[in-house]
Amino acid sequence: MRLHIWEIVPLKKRVIMGFSIVIILIGLLSGILYYNMLKTFHKVDDAYLNFNILKNYYYKIEKVSVALNGYLNENDRSYISAFYQEYDQLLEEMNNTQLLFVNRDTAMLFKNIKHMFESYGEEAEAAINEYRKRNLSGLSSSFSRTLKIKSYMQEGIYELMINFISQSEIFQKNLYSQLIVLRTIILFY
Repeated sequence: MRLHIWEIVPLKKRVIMGFSIVIILIGLLSGILYYNMLKTFHKVDDAYLNFNILKNYYYKIEKVSVALNGYLNENDRSYISAFYQEYDQLLEEMNNTQLLFVNRDTAMLFKNIKHMFESYGEEAEAAINEYRKRNLSGLSSSFSRTLKIKSYMQEGIYELMINFISQSEIFQKNLYSQLIVLRTIILFY
Protein backbone atom coordinates (compact mmCIF):
# COMPACT_ATOMS: atom_id res chain seq x y z
CA MET A 1 0.00 0.00 0.00
CA ARG A 2 1.29 3.38 -1.04
CA LEU A 3 1.23 6.27 1.40
CA HIS A 4 0.57 9.77 0.18
CA ILE A 5 2.58 12.65 1.55
CA TRP A 6 -0.53 14.05 3.20
CA GLU A 7 -0.99 10.88 5.18
CA ILE A 8 2.55 11.14 6.59
CA VAL A 9 2.27 14.80 7.59
CA PRO A 10 0.36 15.34 10.83
CA LEU A 11 -3.03 17.04 10.65
CA LYS A 12 -1.83 20.16 12.47
CA LYS A 13 0.92 20.74 9.90
CA ARG A 14 -1.50 20.09 7.02
CA VAL A 15 -3.89 22.73 8.37
CA ILE A 16 -1.06 25.22 8.84
CA MET A 17 0.25 24.54 5.32
CA GLY A 18 -3.23 24.88 3.84
CA PHE A 19 -3.84 28.20 5.62
CA SER A 20 -0.39 29.41 4.62
CA ILE A 21 -1.07 28.67 0.95
CA VAL A 22 -4.45 30.43 1.12
CA ILE A 23 -2.93 33.43 2.91
CA ILE A 24 -0.11 33.67 0.36
CA LEU A 25 -2.54 33.46 -2.55
CA ILE A 26 -4.85 36.08 -1.06
CA GLY A 27 -1.85 38.30 -0.27
CA LEU A 28 -0.55 38.00 -3.85
CA LEU A 29 -3.98 38.73 -5.29
CA SER A 30 -4.41 41.72 -2.99
CA GLY A 31 -0.96 43.01 -3.94
CA ILE A 32 -1.75 42.72 -7.65
CA LEU A 33 -5.07 44.50 -7.20
CA TYR A 34 -3.42 47.21 -5.11
CA TYR A 35 -0.76 47.76 -7.79
CA ASN A 36 -3.47 48.02 -10.49
CA MET A 37 -5.42 50.46 -8.33
CA LEU A 38 -2.32 52.65 -7.97
CA LYS A 39 -1.82 52.66 -11.74
CA THR A 40 -5.47 53.60 -12.25
CA PHE A 41 -5.22 56.29 -9.60
CA HIS A 42 -2.23 57.80 -11.43
CA LYS A 43 -4.25 57.81 -14.66
CA VAL A 44 -7.05 59.71 -12.91
CA ASP A 45 -4.49 62.12 -11.49
CA ASP A 46 -2.91 62.63 -14.94
CA ALA A 47 -6.32 63.30 -16.50
CA TYR A 48 -7.05 66.00 -13.89
CA LEU A 49 -3.57 67.47 -14.33
CA ASN A 50 -4.11 67.65 -18.10
CA PHE A 51 -7.53 69.23 -17.52
CA ASN A 52 -6.02 71.93 -15.32
CA ILE A 53 -3.23 72.65 -17.80
CA LEU A 54 -5.77 73.04 -20.59
CA LYS A 55 -7.99 75.24 -18.42
CA ASN A 56 -4.95 77.43 -17.80
CA TYR A 57 -4.28 77.61 -21.57
CA TYR A 58 -7.90 78.56 -22.20
CA TYR A 59 -7.68 81.54 -19.84
CA LYS A 60 -4.22 82.56 -21.03
CA ILE A 61 -5.46 82.68 -24.63
CA GLU A 62 -8.19 85.00 -23.39
CA LYS A 63 -5.57 87.13 -21.62
CA VAL A 64 -3.50 87.40 -24.81
CA SER A 65 -6.60 88.43 -26.73
CA VAL A 66 -7.57 91.04 -24.14
CA ALA A 67 -4.08 92.56 -24.34
CA LEU A 68 -4.28 92.71 -28.15
CA ASN A 69 -7.74 94.26 -28.00
CA GLY A 70 -6.56 96.78 -25.43
CA TYR A 71 -3.72 97.91 -27.63
CA LEU A 72 -5.82 98.17 -30.77
CA ASN A 73 -8.63 100.01 -28.98
CA GLU A 74 -6.67 102.31 -26.66
CA ASN A 75 -3.19 102.55 -28.26
CA ASP A 76 -1.68 101.92 -24.83
CA ARG A 77 1.91 100.60 -24.93
CA SER A 78 1.40 98.59 -21.74
CA TYR A 79 -1.12 96.41 -23.60
CA ILE A 80 1.26 95.64 -26.45
CA SER A 81 4.08 94.65 -24.09
CA ALA A 82 1.59 92.52 -22.11
CA PHE A 83 0.46 90.92 -25.38
CA TYR A 84 3.98 89.93 -26.43
CA GLN A 85 4.91 88.76 -22.96
CA GLU A 86 1.76 86.64 -22.52
CA TYR A 87 1.94 85.29 -26.07
CA ASP A 88 5.61 84.24 -25.79
CA GLN A 89 5.07 82.71 -22.38
CA LEU A 90 2.06 80.68 -23.49
CA LEU A 91 3.75 79.55 -26.71
CA GLU A 92 6.73 78.34 -24.69
CA GLU A 93 4.44 76.53 -22.24
CA MET A 94 2.56 74.84 -25.07
CA ASN A 95 5.79 73.70 -26.69
CA ASN A 96 7.35 72.42 -23.46
CA THR A 97 4.36 70.87 -21.70
CA GLN A 98 3.91 67.15 -22.24
CA LEU A 99 0.27 66.20 -21.87
CA LEU A 100 -0.56 62.51 -21.54
CA PHE A 101 -2.99 61.54 -24.26
CA VAL A 102 -4.87 58.27 -24.35
CA ASN A 103 -5.45 58.27 -28.09
CA ARG A 104 -3.98 59.75 -31.23
CA ASP A 105 -6.97 61.94 -32.05
CA THR A 106 -6.60 64.00 -28.89
CA ALA A 107 -2.85 64.31 -29.41
CA MET A 108 -3.44 65.57 -32.96
CA LEU A 109 -6.07 68.03 -31.75
CA PHE A 110 -3.59 69.49 -29.25
CA LYS A 111 -0.94 69.70 -31.96
CA ASN A 112 -3.44 71.57 -34.14
CA ILE A 113 -4.21 73.96 -31.29
CA LYS A 114 -0.51 74.75 -30.96
CA HIS A 115 -0.30 75.45 -34.70
CA MET A 116 -3.42 77.63 -34.47
CA PHE A 117 -1.82 79.59 -31.64
CA GLU A 118 1.22 80.24 -33.83
CA SER A 119 -1.12 81.37 -36.63
CA TYR A 120 -2.91 83.56 -34.12
CA GLY A 121 0.38 85.24 -33.31
CA GLU A 122 1.09 85.85 -37.00
CA GLU A 123 -2.35 87.35 -37.56
CA ALA A 124 -2.06 89.46 -34.41
CA GLU A 125 1.31 90.75 -35.63
CA ALA A 126 -0.29 91.60 -38.98
CA ALA A 127 -3.13 93.42 -37.18
CA ILE A 128 -0.62 95.38 -35.11
CA ASN A 129 1.32 96.35 -38.23
CA GLU A 130 -1.87 97.42 -40.04
CA TYR A 131 -2.88 99.44 -36.98
CA ARG A 132 0.47 101.21 -36.95
CA LYS A 133 0.09 102.00 -40.68
CA ARG A 134 -3.46 103.25 -39.99
CA ASN A 135 -4.78 100.81 -42.61
CA LEU A 136 -8.27 100.13 -41.25
CA SER A 137 -9.32 97.58 -43.86
CA GLY A 138 -6.16 95.50 -43.34
CA LEU A 139 -6.55 95.85 -39.59
CA SER A 140 -10.16 94.73 -39.76
CA SER A 141 -9.43 91.59 -41.78
CA SER A 142 -6.38 90.60 -39.70
CA PHE A 143 -8.18 91.24 -36.44
CA SER A 144 -11.25 89.26 -37.51
CA ARG A 145 -8.96 86.32 -38.41
CA THR A 146 -7.43 86.48 -34.92
CA LEU A 147 -10.91 86.30 -33.43
CA LYS A 148 -11.79 83.25 -35.56
CA ILE A 149 -8.54 81.50 -34.68
CA LYS A 150 -9.06 82.27 -30.99
CA SER A 151 -12.55 80.82 -31.18
CA TYR A 152 -11.27 77.63 -32.87
CA MET A 153 -8.50 77.25 -30.29
CA GLN A 154 -10.85 77.66 -27.38
CA GLU A 155 -13.33 75.20 -28.91
CA GLY A 156 -10.50 72.68 -29.37
CA ILE A 157 -9.27 73.17 -25.82
CA TYR A 158 -12.83 72.80 -24.54
CA GLU A 159 -13.17 69.54 -26.49
CA LEU A 160 -9.91 68.25 -25.02
CA MET A 161 -11.04 69.22 -21.52
CA ILE A 162 -14.28 67.28 -21.99
CA ASN A 163 -12.25 64.34 -23.28
CA PHE A 164 -10.00 64.35 -20.20
CA ILE A 165 -13.01 64.54 -17.89
CA SER A 166 -14.56 61.56 -19.71
CA GLN A 167 -11.30 59.62 -19.40
CA SER A 168 -11.13 60.45 -15.72
CA GLU A 169 -14.69 59.18 -15.19
CA ILE A 170 -13.83 55.89 -16.90
CA PHE A 171 -10.70 55.52 -14.77
CA GLN A 172 -12.68 56.34 -11.62
CA LYS A 173 -15.28 53.67 -12.42
CA ASN A 174 -12.46 51.19 -12.99
CA LEU A 175 -10.87 52.21 -9.69
CA TYR A 176 -14.20 51.81 -7.89
CA SER A 177 -14.70 48.29 -9.27
CA GLN A 178 -11.16 47.35 -8.22
CA LEU A 179 -11.86 48.68 -4.73
CA ILE A 180 -14.98 46.48 -4.50
CA VAL A 181 -12.98 43.40 -5.51
CA LEU A 182 -10.22 44.25 -3.04
CA ARG A 183 -12.77 44.83 -0.27
CA THR A 184 -14.39 41.46 -1.03
CA ILE A 185 -11.02 39.71 -0.90
CA ILE A 186 -10.15 41.41 2.37
CA LEU A 187 -13.53 40.41 3.85
CA PHE A 188 -13.01 36.86 2.66
CA TYR A 189 -9.50 36.92 4.08
